[in-house]
Amino acid sequence: MRKNKGLRMNPTSGYIGSGNKTNFFTNRPKAPFSRMKQIYGEELERFNSTHSSSEANYEKLLIQKKKEIRDKIANEIAYENKKNSLIVAALVILMTMLVIFINYFLPRFL
Repeated sequence: MRKNKGLRMNPTSGYIGSGNKTNFFTNRPKAPFSRMKQIYGEELERFNSTHSSSEANYEKLLIQKKKEIRDKIANEIAYENKKNSLIVAALVILMTMLVIFINYFLPRFL
């Protein structure tokens, strides 16, 4: 009677690239991410810490400072809006000139 040895395979019936190494077939699989702490160390500890780093860097802002920040953001948004409207207006004018040129002046040259 044959003894049941579980999942152990014969070296000749497996992957050719392994050669005749029986430890290739008998190795136990390693748990995923088992070496993560060894590789990343302190980075992993900082990532998994209970308190967030944003709380440590938080400072209370004065009302005047908040107003300055809001005004600065509003000015940047207004500048972007003006820039975008000028670009759109220039494109509309160019497209209009192109249409006029194609419809009126181009047929005269042909």
